[in-house]
Amino acid sequence: MKTEDIQNELSNKGLRATLHNVAILEVIRKLENHPTAGNIIDLVKEEHPTISSKTVYDVLNVFIDKGLIRKVKTDNNIIRYDQIGRAHV
Repeated sequence: MKTEDIQNELSNKGLRATLHNVAILEVIRKLENHPTAGNIIDLVKEEHPTISSKTVYDVLNVFIDKGLIRKVKTDNNIIRYDQIGRAHV
């Protein structure tokens, strides 16, 4: 998914296409699975090492509120994040 597509997706949900919002959503879209917050944080930090874990958690919660992703609790009580409206593995 291109950065421009991510920016449009954020805008369509009433969100600003900030560096953090774009970076986090790009990672989620690239993973195409049910990542944990830790998975997302690790990958975002590869490109943006100064981003804090708190910022990532805050953005994930905003994405949930706006309907971009949903939080899924596994049988093992692990919290994962699921894409909404996207085909994934």
